[in-house]
Amino acid sequence: MTDPDRPRALVVVDAFAKRHLVDEGALERLARSAQVTVLPHTADERVMEAELRRSSALFVLGWAIDSPELDEQRLASAPYLRYIGATQDGRWRFLDVSAAVSRGIACCDASGAMGRVVAEFAFALCVSTLRDLPRKHSLMAAGGWWDGWEDGGDPSGGKVLPRTSVFGSRVGIVGFGGTGSHAADLFLAAGADVIVHSSWLSEPESRSRGLSLAASVQQLAENSDILVVATQPRHDTVGLVSADVLAALPSGAVVVLVGRASTVDMESLLDQVAVGRLRLGIDVYEEEPPAVGHRVRGMPGVVHTPHVAGRTLAAHRLILDELVSDFERVLNGTAPAWATTMDRWKRVITGRGSRAARTAVESSDS
Repeated sequence: MTDPDRPRALVVVDAFAKRHLVDEGALERLARSAQVTVLPHTADERVMEAELRRSSALFVLGWAIDSPELDEQRLASAPYLRYIGATQDGRWRFLDVSAAVSRGIACCDASGAMGRVVAEFAFALCVSTLRDLPRKHSLMAAGGWWDGWEDGGDPSGGKVLPRTSVFGSRVGIVGFGGTGSHAADLFLAAGADVIVHSSWLSEPESRSRGLSLAASVQQLAENSDILVVATQPRHDTVGLVSADVLAALPSGAVVVLVGRASTVDMESLLDQVAVGRLRLGIDVYEEEPPAVGHRVRGMPGVVHTPHVAGRTLAAHRLILDELVSDFERVLNGTAPAWATTMDRWKRVITGRGSRAARTAVESSDS
């Protein structure tokens, strides 16, 4: 059996991906490099396997797809497969990543491409919270006006004034994936000092980007006027921003939450916002939507949005565009931009806390 003269690409989609992720322009680009077959993730398993056996590339588009199930044996039956692209936020539900990487298959997850859009929203949410823009908008819309001072009026009164500007602030960022990385650039450009807590960012790289690196989330909080929580939801990030971390923030600090609510002790956070010690810009919640009577709704000191930071078609379609670009790089013999390395994969599966995952890591290290 020889490699086909023209590469074949299998694109597997769920209903959400078909409607919102699949950009015809990106598929047209892909078609210039390969013969493209598009199948629903519910397609007959035999049809899926037959197409995989002759494909050079597999694209799995959808956030929760777990098919086709590709273990080591099934990967061995796909001799031409050189590239697998996904939109699964690092989860790789359908794939044995270790087996694929060991076979020289580039495993690329470009879900982080939408991080720049989420980061932009996080920055806007931060400024909106600092300046209490929704309240001022409502006041104007109701025919009112306000001519007070944003920072508390007469400074001679000795009152500790709340932070009202990104410029000159100390911004701590929890997590340095696509969102955290782009958020750091935005806050730096606005004149803030940016500190990062990351499981992978090195000291030399952080310095080269003008960032400081915190050894712990506690240390990060102690040195932040604004805390942006953008880390991924994993076993090891549940409750990462704990009550103690929140207590370490200075009075008047702003917390911006655009990652997942599971990463924060939400009860402690809302308790501190309720008494006016912290302010909150929030786009994600423990239950979505939160109950109509939930205390976060309308709470003073809170700017809340309904989980829309990344909810633009442009953001989602950028992911497929990036995956096609990575496939073109693989065909040209250059390194893909969104490849999952074994080192990164070990950290992800260890963070999931699954016994099987930990066993896989230990076996690969022995």
